[in-house]
Amino acid sequence: MIRSSRPSPILLALAFTAVCAAEEQPVPVPDTAVQAEFAPAAAAPAAPVVPAAAPAAPMADAAPAAPVASAPVVVPYTLEQALAEAALHATGPGIAKARLENVRTLQKQAWSLLMPSVVLNGSYGPEWTNKGPYKGRADETIAGDATVSIRLFNGSAFPALAEAKQQYAAQEFSSRDIRRATAFGVSSAYLTVLTAERLESVAHRQLKVANQLLDEAQARLKAGLAIASDVTRAEVSVADGQLSVTQAQRAKEIGRLALNEALGGMAEAGALVDPVISAPEDQDPKRLLDRADKRDDLAAARKQLEANDSEIERIRRNNWPIISANAGVRDVNSNAPLLQDSIQDPVWFVGLAATWTVYDGGLTSGQVEQQAAVGREQREQLRATWLTAQRQVRSALVEIHTALIAVTQAEALARSAEADATDAFARYRAGTGTATELADAQFRAAKASADLAERRIDVLSSRLLLRQSLGGWPLSDAEPVPPDDAQKP
Repeated sequence: MIRSSRPSPILLALAFTAVCAAEEQPVPVPDTAVQAEFAPAAAAPAAPVVPAAAPAAPMADAAPAAPVASAPVVVPYTLEQALAEAALHATGPGIAKARLENVRTLQKQAWSLLMPSVVLNGSYGPEWTNKGPYKGRADETIAGDATVSIRLFNGSAFPALAEAKQQYAAQEFSSRDIRRATAFGVSSAYLTVLTAERLESVAHRQLKVANQLLDEAQARLKAGLAIASDVTRAEVSVADGQLSVTQAQRAKEIGRLALNEALGGMAEAGALVDPVISAPEDQDPKRLLDRADKRDDLAAARKQLEANDSEIERIRRNNWPIISANAGVRDVNSNAPLLQDSIQDPVWFVGLAATWTVYDGGLTSGQVEQQAAVGREQREQLRATWLTAQRQVRSALVEIHTALIAVTQAEALARSAEADATDAFARYRAGTGTATELADAQFRAAKASADLAERRIDVLSSRLLLRQSLGGWPLSDAEPVPPDDAQKP
């Protein structure tokens, strides 16, 4: 007897009565847990629900059903929470604060050139006499002086003070840029984990569909409505689904480790929530470049140039005269007989002192030339940074445009793959399609759903890239106000 691969409708009806229908739709649908902006374009007709068998009448002696355990409550975790934790616990803000405190000491050093100084000197010396009537006698002499000096004129003090202020201003920009880089690092790690979670969700749906098809293939085989290769093909689909789930879970765990590191060791909890990352409404390249010109790294480089010019001026003024007013007292006490007549009361003195280096052998000119070379290098580095910023802005605009087009294409492919999978399932149920055709359609639908989830995250990543290239912050144009604890040392 030859077994037909297309059974009659009567046999199909008998087989469906014996098989429990699936509880969910067998076709994976695209992930809808995304931003509202994608919802209208991603809408697609729902797949037909598999008809379920009619419930049997309850038995009189049936035992009461066991209570269903409630699902665990999943606490959502937002990007705002991640950025707040990073501001408190990440290493970047701590490094930025330490560097700012280090540069602040330069101002104290510069102010010291204008402050008075107090110098105390003292000496003690025993002396043995081996001549005359005092032979073999040990005499002791104690001498000391105290001097207060006030610089009336120091030409290098004012450039040094200006340089210290400029260095501090430059470090303020650099420290803010470090905090900004930390925030974008956290945001990038957050989106990586979010992508993995979306792919894991798609993989779980794919595995559910594969298990349902396997159950149905086995039931059809028992009823004589399928061949062994249909079951084998369904088993391969289940194995593919299990592999997809494992790979997605691996990517999620690795991503969470990276996010944990970016947060400074503060482990996040709960499922990640889609962030709202907006792009500037005005995307005119010229105006965007004007915004990028105010980036913190560029501002820090310009302040460093000003500080270098002040350093050159300070070196040149090192050879200017230094005039100080001095006041002090000297006192000598000794039991030496020969010094008794010369010891007097403490001597007080007031005077002026001047120091002027007329020629230093070319040291000053060499230092000036060295700092001038440093300044030229800094200017070239500033120019290179500005060229990089221009490229980043223009590249981010292209990335956003490409990502939006890719989302539109992925949505169309997902709708098409879903429709194909729905048709393949209908043909398979009607006995006019094969299990291989259905499995291929299900695989294409699952892949299209996963691609759509990735393309939507790509839009967020490209917007994040544009905000970073413009010198903004992940969720705002200005630096968010840190929590009170962030201000504590």
